[in-house]
Amino acid sequence: GGARSFGDGRPGTKSSAGWSEQPSRATQGSAQPHPNRAVANILGELEFSSPHSVTLLSLASLSTFSEALLANPSLFKSKVRSMVVMGGALRTDPSKYHDHASYTLRGVEFNFYCDPLAAAHVMHSGVPITLIGLSVANPDALPPAALEKLACSEGTSVPAWLLRQLMLIFDHSATYAAVAAFFLVSPQSFRTQEAWIKVDSSTGRVIETLPEASGAAKISLVTFLDSPSYVTA
Repeated sequence: GGARSFGDGRPGTKSSAGWSEQPSRATQGSAQPHPNRAVANILGELEFSSPHSVTLLSLASLSTFSEALLANPSLFKSKVRSMVVMGGALRTDPSKYHDHASYTLRGVEFNFYCDPLAAAHVMHSGVPITLIGLSVANPDALPPAALEKLACSEGTSVPAWLLRQLMLIFDHSATYAAVAAFFLVSPQSFRTQEAWIKVDSSTGRVIETLPEASGAAKISLVTFLDSPSYVTA
């Protein structure tokens, strides 16, 4: 019954951390498992979980989670306690990151741009969501000295090693997905604030609005990362 976390990813993956070759638990006792293996994995895990015990972590587009929600909304909403979503641009100008293709495309944060309909569907689903957007997870999230410290870290843990490898490929890897994942480990290192938003299902743009606005979705918006605690974790 403990909380589990899954990253969104391509079909056939159970999490953003790697490939899963195991059969989906959704096939156990299910006459017609979902044809998308990633969706089937999520639904299978939810089926065997306690009510409101699961925390979902999305590090890519929300396509897979949207499919799972569409396939079985009652199961999804009864088992998921909360979602941590890396994506969207709120209270920041995404155009200032136009040189970073991994962050934005056409002035929209990359993950929401890839599947705006899925982003709108999940963000407006009523599932409790913590959003970590470009205002916190961005190329400027850590000063150069902190990035250099992480890259030169001699930590022997798997996360430390993996982060060093990622930074060899993309030196700002430490400032995006890793930041969002860190929220699950150390939420006290962040500050959050209640916000009401709308997600444009055709573009993926996130608009902050008022609680009384038609179609507004309530979220918990991450507004601050304590970078020293992140670097030394």
